[in-house]
Amino acid sequence: MYDDESKVTEIYTCTECGKLDYQIIKEYIKLSEAVINYYYDGCEPVYCGEEIRPIMDVYYNGSSLLCGRDFEVTYSDNINAGKATAKITGLGDCVGERIIEYYIDKADTPPGISSLSMTVEKQIEYVKDIELPKGWEFLDPEQRLFVGVNNDIIIEYNADDKDNYKNLRLGLEVVRADNFEKIDEVTGNESATKVKYEEEFKTEKVPEAKKDEEPKTEKAKEVETSEDIKTEKTTEAETKEEIKTDKPTEKETESRDDTSEKEIIYKNNIYRLTGKRAIFVKPGNSNVKSLTIPNKIKIKSKKYLVSAIDENACYGMKKLQNVTVGDSVITVGKNAFANCTKLKKITFGNKLIKLGDRVLAGDRGLKKITFKSSNIKSFGKKTFDGVPRKVDIIIPTAKMKKYIRLIKKAK
Repeated sequence: MYDDESKVTEIYTCTECGKLDYQIIKEYIKLSEAVINYYYDGCEPVYCGEEIRPIMDVYYNGSSLLCGRDFEVTYSDNINAGKATAKITGLGDCVGERIIEYYIDKADTPPGISSLSMTVEKQIEYVKDIELPKGWEFLDPEQRLFVGVNNDIIIEYNADDKDNYKNLRLGLEVVRADNFEKIDEVTGNESATKVKYEEEFKTEKVPEAKKDEEPKTEKAKEVETSEDIKTEKTTEAETKEEIKTDKPTEKETESRDDTSEKEIIYKNNIYRLTGKRAIFVKPGNSNVKSLTIPNKIKIKSKKYLVSAIDENACYGMKKLQNVTVGDSVITVGKNAFANCTKLKKITFGNKLIKLGDRVLAGDRGLKKITFKSSNIKSFGKKTFDGVPRKVDIIIPTAKMKKYIRLIKKAK
């Protein structure tokens, strides 16, 4: 390729005869002077467990050199994430060598986890009994799986190649499929627990099915509710008898108010003022679909923090669908949102400390409950009676174990 007259680099005269002589000197290609580029064919430099070999383009004086004829490439450290090298060595008339460095990025998530939610069989009571893909393990294998809540489980990847991934911990949402036959922790009697649960469930979920009432009673109540508020109060009283709640009468409510407290209407809702704080008593309109309880209210240029929700505040509101409780609310009274059968979503603020008994009892339409507070001491008794077992309960990750225990206790 290079031994032609165009490659003559020196001319000299013979010392013996004095004739002009030519010496053909072969020109060598120096890799040190070559221009080298590289690219990835059909893949990205991200860890995949296999060698990553970029293709090398080598140019010398504007001409492309061929791999296998003019040079060869050997790779090293080119599987794991981090710095890899490609060594280019000249062949034939191409001399020298070059070292090219390139980098392999970490993959996002280790393999094996195709979904962050799963449903397990009723025999699975502890997370350690769940089989995970190779390399994965539970952060707390002794964590117990409870029925009726979405169990938040933390798993960790701990295989030999863990340094090649960015996300080594994942949160799984585990649902235990057994909703009715969970073995009673005290007696160990499975069938007894099932009967007991179903009795409670029927009492909360289908109050209209009493034998001494007509099947059309519930529909009649809804019609009467839309026509006359007074009639609505009557039907609410009937519903309360079915659910056997202990909501006090209006007279009892008036008699319990302290003489120093004052009830006022603010933006169509009723509050009771006490000192520098306010208690949310009830909505001014019992037919609202959405309700927001604010952090504070302003009366005649004076501000009051809304620190509590009164007992029975929204009891039996048949049209209520969405509730947001402000961050200043510390306590929620018993039955506050009970028997709101169309309620789908409720969010409690980040300063909540205590829920009264049966706060959400009978809310059979609930799909999502959010607790933002990390300071909850009690969820009350029977708070979740009649709430669907598949409801999403959102709690702070740091309080997961404690709140699951408290929620279970609240049942």
